[in-house]
Amino acid sequence: METELKLKIAQPDVPRMREHPLLLQHTHAVPTEHELMDVYYDTPRLDLWRGGITLRVRQEGKRWIQTVKTAGASSAGLHERGEWEISLPEPTPRPAEIARQIKPAGIAELLSSASVAEALRPVFTNTVRRTIWQLQFLTGSWSSAHWIWVISIAAGKPLRSASSNSN
Repeated sequence: METELKLKIAQPDVPRMREHPLLLQHTHAVPTEHELMDVYYDTPRLDLWRGGITLRVRQEGKRWIQTVKTAGASSAGLHERGEWEISLPEPTPRPAEIARQIKPAGIAELLSSASVAEALRPVFTNTVRRTIWQLQFLTGSWSSAHWIWVISIAAGKPLRSASSNSN
């Protein structure tokens, strides 16, 4: 289960956010920069979307990562949903391989379906530049338990949508 708090920041405010005292005071490690290219897949009939899931293949450097996420619940910017990932040797989605680690039977069956795998097409492509900070918050004394939060600022835009596909 993944839990994220997503907040939208206006583009002109991003430089101020990067210099926010909270980030500067609690940074646990040097912030890292990532260039990400995402391709989201579904069938022409949107079988995955109708089943409440998304299938993404992300390129991060020389790595390819396939991710499945469920629709989940959202309230006041807080998102909770199922998420599963596997590494891929190439950018071609392999839904049956990730289905092996998914417990909800309906999702696993949908991803294992040969007809779904054969019909998968790119729905849209997205590029993102992400900066990640690891923040450490101590609770009580220095020797007691602490929290590490991961904060990221992502900026990007869709490159191609389903409506511009020529399929």
